[in-house]
Amino acid sequence: MKKALFIGIGLLILMFWGSAVFGILLHIVVIVLETLELLVDTFLENVMGLGLYEAQAVTAWLGFGTLLLLVVVGLKKLTAYLQRLRIQAPEWWKEEKVRLRAMRSSLGWPMTLVILVAFLIVAMFL
Repeated sequence: MKKALFIGIGLLILMFWGSAVFGILLHIVVIVLETLELLVDTFLENVMGLGLYEAQAVTAWLGFGTLLLLVVVGLKKLTAYLQRLRIQAPEWWKEEKVRLRAMRSSLGWPMTLVILVAFLIVAMFL
């Protein structure tokens, strides 16, 4: 019950304040990256004995290499996930069709109308 409550609260927050939440998350990511850049830059200057511009250049190339590595790893994981999804999706869809047909047949038309209107109201605010 608590899990469903937290999921519902999270969905409401994203639905009504999504742009603010994403803006705050973006600022947090930028602050973390700037802090890491400052730490690496300071380490290269003080411990490795590099100059200011040399340390900045090494930091930039390290950031670029890290970004490239993350992109390659992310693409590999994404392709593996998509291959699994392509195999599992037909079986899941068959089960869902059976479940939805059973649910639809058990609902009366007034309840179906209420669900449809609720979806339309939610879609209007998105």
